[in-house]
Amino acid sequence: MSTDTANEEWSSLNYEEKNHRLFLKQRALLDRFLETGAITKAQHDKSLHDLIEKMKDEMMCRDVEKYIEEHAFCSELIFRDWEEFLNILYANGRNVSAVLWWDYCRIEKQADSLGSGGYKDPKNPGYMYAETQFYEDGFETMTLPEILEYIQSMRAKYPDADLVPSFYLVNE
Repeated sequence: MSTDTANEEWSSLNYEEKNHRLFLKQRALLDRFLETGAITKAQHDKSLHDLIEKMKDEMMCRDVEKYIEEHAFCSELIFRDWEEFLNILYANGRNVSAVLWWDYCRIEKQADSLGSGGYKDPKNPGYMYAETQFYEDGFETMTLPEILEYIQSMRAKYPDADLVPSFYLVNE
């Protein structure tokens, strides 16, 4: 196979296919090292285990990234369906580190809002997400039910507002 053909084939692969091929190459290399005595069976097994875990982590991160790419409409992690985002995030082993709050309001009513400035809703041009001064961190070890409980309690404190959380993620 010529280099041009190989490059064309590689560029036609999606992210997951490229990762799978790289995994197979790395595994074959580990197998060759074991066959030639360059590494012990224990070293081979440990390296293979680490490789598999790394691939799992990479794929889990990709699921979260894909959701963000498809659903986020600004640089902040604000989502219309923030519960769905949290479910995907925690199902993929990721965590929230902090929450910043936005008041979803009519643009002409922003003066009465809990927030100021922010982002227009691209799907509903008469509305915006006004940034509030409500911010809390320290959520790194909280479970999904604990985060959801916190969000519901915060929204209940301000029943006249339509508070929407945005998220800072652990290790970001």
